[in-house]
Amino acid sequence: MLSLLRYKYLQFLEHRRQVGFFAAVWITFYKVEEMVPTVKDLNDLRTIPVPENRAPSILDLGPENFFAYALDYPLRSRKARADYYFSRGYRTFVMAEGQRVVGDMWYVTPKTARSPVIHPHVQWFGLKLAEKDAYLFDLQVDAGQRGGGLTTSFHNRVLEILRDRGFRKAYGCYVANNLPALWMHRLIGYRELPRCIVRRFFQHEIVRPKA
Repeated sequence: MLSLLRYKYLQFLEHRRQVGFFAAVWITFYKVEEMVPTVKDLNDLRTIPVPENRAPSILDLGPENFFAYALDYPLRSRKARADYYFSRGYRTFVMAEGQRVVGDMWYVTPKTARSPVIHPHVQWFGLKLAEKDAYLFDLQVDAGQRGGGLTTSFHNRVLEILRDRGFRKAYGCYVANNLPALWMHRLIGYRELPRCIVRRFFQHEIVRPKA
């Protein structure tokens, strides 16, 4: 619980710097979003090249090796959430150039999860994950690095790694009004599933299907 509160506090401070105090309070304690769950058959991936002059490393990290890397995260909350996420059986793919983290994404599988529901989103959307399926979430690319296709190539490379390990499907989601996320999912070839409306009151969430 303390690790959750710590990363939420750091996230609030980051929102405050970006959008101001009152907007940060609103974002932190109450939010209504239309969520679009998605699924991708990993046997049907196409190659998306990394932008020119970029050669980031992709690291698959869990509690056994995450803290051995002296990684520099532009946002402190991205690193601070590790303890909480690891306690739930989640793992992270990190895109790094040297020691600097350019982007990161979290994922969970039925095998790594420490809860029968695997992840709250899996329960929200009524997903049925098989042993060789993965749920991907919480993608972040440094604001100064966005554009030029880096986010899409990172996401697609993660899917290629999972495919090469024998995974068959990847599930995820995005917020309906997030146009960059919409186009990224469509470029990769995700199939959209029925949408949900999610109301968040800090950590309490109410979910209903979109009418």
